[in-house]
Amino acid sequence: MEQRILPYTIHDWSSYSGKYHPYNIAKHEPRKVDSRWSCANSKFFSKLDMQYVLLKLKEPCVVTDISFGKYCAPHLCNLKEFAVYGGRDQWHLRLLLKAGLTNDSNTESFVLQSQKESPNIYPFVCKYIKIVPLQAHAPEFNLSIWYVELHGYNAPHCLSTVEKQRVKELEKKAIKYLLSYFLYKGNSQVYSAIAHHYQIPYMLSPLNLLYNAICESGDLYEAINLFQNKVWKEISQKWRKEAQPKLLAEEISKFGRGIGSRSGHQMVYNSRDKCIYHYGGWDGIETFSDFWKFSVETQTWSLLGSNQPPGKRVCHRMILDSSRQCIYLLGNYFGTAGGNLISPDVKPDFWKYSIEERLWTCLSKDTSLELGPMAIFDQAMALNEKENVIYICGGCKWDPGDLVFETFYLYHVDYGIWEKKVIAFKSSNANMKLLTERMGHCMEYASEEGLLYIFGGQTHDQQFLADMHVISTSSWEAQSYDWSQRGKDCPYPAFCQRSSLDEENQRIFAFYGYEQREYHKILQPSIWAYYIKQKQWKKVIDINEKIGDPHPCARFGHALAVNWETETFYISGGNASSHPLKPMKLKDFWKLQINEEWGQDTIYEQILLELHIQRFHELKYKDPVEAVYYLQTELQPRFKQSQTFWIRMITGIFKEKLGFEDLKRFRMETFEKIRDLLPHCEDEIVPSDTLLNMVELF
Repeated sequence: MEQRILPYTIHDWSSYSGKYHPYNIAKHEPRKVDSRWSCANSKFFSKLDMQYVLLKLKEPCVVTDISFGKYCAPHLCNLKEFAVYGGRDQWHLRLLLKAGLTNDSNTESFVLQSQKESPNIYPFVCKYIKIVPLQAHAPEFNLSIWYVELHGYNAPHCLSTVEKQRVKELEKKAIKYLLSYFLYKGNSQVYSAIAHHYQIPYMLSPLNLLYNAICESGDLYEAINLFQNKVWKEISQKWRKEAQPKLLAEEISKFGRGIGSRSGHQMVYNSRDKCIYHYGGWDGIETFSDFWKFSVETQTWSLLGSNQPPGKRVCHRMILDSSRQCIYLLGNYFGTAGGNLISPDVKPDFWKYSIEERLWTCLSKDTSLELGPMAIFDQAMALNEKENVIYICGGCKWDPGDLVFETFYLYHVDYGIWEKKVIAFKSSNANMKLLTERMGHCMEYASEEGLLYIFGGQTHDQQFLADMHVISTSSWEAQSYDWSQRGKDCPYPAFCQRSSLDEENQRIFAFYGYEQREYHKILQPSIWAYYIKQKQWKKVIDINEKIGDPHPCARFGHALAVNWETETFYISGGNASSHPLKPMKLKDFWKLQINEEWGQDTIYEQILLELHIQRFHELKYKDPVEAVYYLQTELQPRFKQSQTFWIRMITGIFKEKLGFEDLKRFRMETFEKIRDLLPHCEDEIVPSDTLLNMVELF
């Protein structure tokens, strides 16, 4: 039976702009620029105000695909990302498609299928189709749809076949959820009766062995042996090698009380006191001078100072000298904001903060009078701790009429002397040139090789850059690489990305958010790593944008701090919109960890730690003295954790009385942590303590 075009009417919509009514999408007139539905940019709406257009079919149909017609030429309002939902009832729709359109004039078609059911069957019968535009090809532009055409079947026998397929699929899922629930409840007779009656060849997950040992018998000694000798071997063998790394993201909290939304602030992590130091920023109206400290161990903020030197700062840079326990701060924004001219009413000063003395010291009241840089912002800074030399590259200078950039400077801390450096340049590519004059870029110093790595940012023509300059600090010669023609093997040209150097593994991690794709600048979050020895970029992960997955949104002008001992990244704040008249400042604070491809060693150790901690709780319930002995002789020598972590576990023995109900809760929490860390097939039965997941089936 052939597909046919399915007629529909415009049933409902969220909003529209001017003459760009939703009715326009029912007729295909590609040469008329007005023949479209256009609504405001959804970046400036909350999720509750998400933009949409709802189509009502003449009768229930099997909708197999959807086609989007476009304007006769590329247009920035075309949808870079959209979602399509469908169902019999307009109030109960499920996701059928999440995709994007190419910015050209060609009609594009997409297959529609339920994202929560098997991909080998058609979607269930629909009476309503809801289209949700998510992002235009230029984030600051309105969202537009020019033409929509639906295809599928409406013959009664076809509808009957599809409905039977869907009912059968839902029944299989419902049975799986029931089996998981009864397995969790320990009702083995009910479990066996259901499985036998329906004769569905589900696999019993290796995790069930762990579940029985942890949650049923509470035999953690047996659980540890099972995991090491049986479960891990089975699971690791079927773990897909090509699986993309998993981003473990946790929003620690909003900023501390008193820390509002902002961008252009700075953070550094100090491994000695395990604290993050945070200074300044701008909320779109006010520039801040507050100085904060966040304790990673206690998860608390404390205010170190406000309305005092170094004063209000935004777009400055901070670097940490870990051996001398001090922080250096340089730069401030001078330019325009909100249409108002901001003149440099203060001189380009330079500051040092002593962490031990908790004291700011002004190293220079005006660096330009000491042969140093002029008033700059968005420069890059790096530190050579061995030589006690600070490197400053680029940054935008004060000029009310144009973008003017600084070049390259050294600051010899021991002598308090600035030095403007001329760098020799060598390249086999005649079109390449050394560009230290830039802003919003990154610079990292690799002490082992004595090399500086400079990449990204923008220059005088406001085009984003995709090059990299490698400068030797012994010969002061530079080599350059152009990544702009390397396709998907390298990051796109970007501005205001944030980076950190992993000295031990010789790689630079870069968090991208604001990229340039051809002629368009878009917000697109991703994490890349540059491997120094291989001279090669590798995409670590695209930050997941799926609904429900915890993750930081796309941003730029944010702050990054890294604890390389635990390979934990902390990011905060920034701009979630590139529209100059509608800035969206963030006030979130995230902890990120990356399980790289495979990443089995890390996960193996994490699961072992969870099992040993649960064994500690079992011993604590029976014999606290034996629990302390176990912690000191088994856990501490085996696992690398902070001293505070171990002290908290020991003191917890005497502070709180552990009841059996608490012990049962700890057992289930331990199992759930392990379950979430490991992969499992769709057909596996894994114990679950809820039947609420059945609600989504109906």
